[in-house]
Amino acid sequence: MKKNAWKIAVTVIVLAIVAACADGLNSPTAPSAAAPAAPSATALQAGTRTVSGNALINHMPGVVYRMIINAGKTADGAVSGTTTVHLLDLSGIGQEDAKATLVGRVHCLEFAGDSVWFGVTIEASSDKSYLDPPLSEAIGQIRSANGVDYGFSGPALFYAPGGTTCTDRPALPIMPVTNGHYTIR
Repeated sequence: MKKNAWKIAVTVIVLAIVAACADGLNSPTAPSAAAPAAPSATALQAGTRTVSGNALINHMPGVVYRMIINAGKTADGAVSGTTTVHLLDLSGIGQEDAKATLVGRVHCLEFAGDSVWFGVTIEASSDKSYLDPPLSEAIGQIRSANGVDYGFSGPALFYAPGGTTCTDRPALPIMPVTNGHYTIR
């Protein structure tokens, strides 16, 4: 069963990278280590919490990205999963031509009610500069409340004090999402 879950996760990552390249992006670099597979519905243990989905986040004028996440945390605290972020527009922060696809390994998940915080290490990118520390560490949050999904993901360096992890549940600038949704279980 683990071999099949691993193959599915690798296939999903490869398809995301191929789709990004088809959109005219540069070829992504290979990850330094393969990201672990997110738990599949058939492999979930009792007490496992998951977050999954795909939505567009308009963080502010000129900062737009699509974030895809599939991650889980077992009852014993083991975390696995991936994120894929397609940077669509960063003109609001002076990066007019910045378009990239980032694939990351989720290493931290903290669930609380209708929210989940996550920590990610970027392991593959169509723009190699995102693989350089400290930009390769990201933090994010997803919240589902009253039928509205909110999301955010960004470089931990800019959005959380040094040493902060997702278990600290930092206040992050979550925004309502469009063109998709997230599910927290």
